[in-house]
Amino acid sequence: MPNNRSTKRGRQGEPLVPDSPTLLRFAETLKLRGLAAATQSEYVRFARKLLERLACAPEVVTEEQLRAHLLRLKEEHGYSPSSMRTAVAAMRALFGTHLGRDWKLFDLVRSICSTSSPPASTACATSAGCTPAPNAAACLSRTCSRR
Repeated sequence: MPNNRSTKRGRQGEPLVPDSPTLLRFAETLKLRGLAAATQSEYVRFARKLLERLACAPEVVTEEQLRAHLLRLKEEHGYSPSSMRTAVAAMRALFGTHLGRDWKLFDLVRSICSTSSPPASTACATSAGCTPAPNAAACLSRTCSRR
C-alpha cells in the first residue's frame, strides 16, 4: 500500500471514506480489463482521492469539478507529467470507460513527456494532438491509435 498522505488507510486498514458501490465495481472493471495489479491500485487510489476531496458519489461528479481537480493536482501539488498521465488515465477509465461519460476534457488534457524516443510516425504524433517539448523528441498520448 502506498504511503500517500491523502489516501492513507487508518489503523484498521479501512479507507478514510468507505468505498462506494461504484468504486468497488470500478475496481472489478479494472480487473476484467486485465490491467496490472499496480495499475489497478493506482487508478483506484486516484479515484478515491478525487471522491474524498469532493465528498460525493462518482455519478454526481461534473466535468467542471474533475477539470478543477486535475488542474489542482498539476498546479498546486506540482504533479510531474508522468503522474498527470496516470491521473488522467485513471479518470478516463472511471468516468469514460466505466461510467460512459464522453467528456471533452479527456481530449484536451495532454502532458509533455521527457522521453527521447520519437513516435511511430509523424502522422501518429499529429493525429494524437501531441505538443512536443522543446527538449523532448515527442509526447506520448493515450489517444494515439498507432502507439
